[in-house]
Amino acid sequence: MKKSIFNLFIMCLKEKYVLIVAVILIALCLIGLIFFNQLMMRENIQPFPVTHSNAVAIHEKNNVIQQKIEQTDLVEEKARPFGQDISWVQEITVIQENTQLNRQDKILGLVQLLKQNQQNIVAVREILTELTTLNPIEAVDEILPFLNHPDFNLQILALGALSNASLLTEQEQLLKHTLRENDQIRQKIVQYINALKDRSETSATVQHMIVSIYATIATSNTERNAMMQQILQQSEFAPNEANYIATLLLQQYQIEQNILILKQKNQLLQDEVIINIASNIEQQPDILNQLSRAEKKKLFDWIQQVPPQSRSDDFAHQNELWKNTLNQLQQ
Repeated sequence: MKKSIFNLFIMCLKEKYVLIVAVILIALCLIGLIFFNQLMMRENIQPFPVTHSNAVAIHEKNNVIQQKIEQTDLVEEKARPFGQDISWVQEITVIQENTQLNRQDKILGLVQLLKQNQQNIVAVREILTELTTLNPIEAVDEILPFLNHPDFNLQILALGALSNASLLTEQEQLLKHTLRENDQIRQKIVQYINALKDRSETSATVQHMIVSIYATIATSNTERNAMMQQILQQSEFAPNEANYIATLLLQQYQIEQNILILKQKNQLLQDEVIINIASNIEQQPDILNQLSRAEKKKLFDWIQQVPPQSRSDDFAHQNELWKNTLNQLQQ
């Protein structure tokens, strides 16, 4: 058989029967495939079994890979507006993870990144967020300009960073008093924030953020009380405004005078302030230690006259807080 096929092949070559040669080659390939298939069957081998479960698994794996690709593309799309460079992402990570850098070194590195990426809003947001965690009093001059940025989100992030920058430094905590050079920086922060607060075009969201941090950043009782009087003149209080009033009352700021003003408000507004007083006492019972017995009595008499309204959705919880506050003020 093999000899006859070979002779035919030679003959075809000699006579240049190309078509016959092609047919013979195809036949030989088919014979080889049949032989291979029989061998596989004898060995019970299935090279690529495609069952339903395998198909589902492959499909799911492909979906996961596709999702990762899409997520990566989305991050890069956000981090690379208008084709901007995103090397700052890696640089932030290096600064974060470098254990050999102290707080000041990390702030210095982030400030350099901030200067290099001032036109990249996404980069500025991330850098300001990182600076905030470091209480960056050393970077105040670089942060202050962002209070005037047209993007209110950057204004809010700048306010958060400046609020943390106003906190006592580790050195001041050890010394148990503030340092003159740091107080000068804090006063500068207040001046810029007051200017932002008084600006008519400042958004309501930014104004609320200012109220939220003002008790922290204000450098004098006069500034804190001025903000309180401004809030007390309003016909309604936002949650952070009610908390601001509560915080200052617990810090001895003209308790009698401010309670008289509050008594002229409707019960709903008084409730909001009292709830915040109660919450602050519940979270920090020691806060009452700074009040005199007479000041506690003034707060007690006022709060006792304004019990929670029974029609409130959260009456049970508010009533419990109210009772606890009265008990704490009597101790």
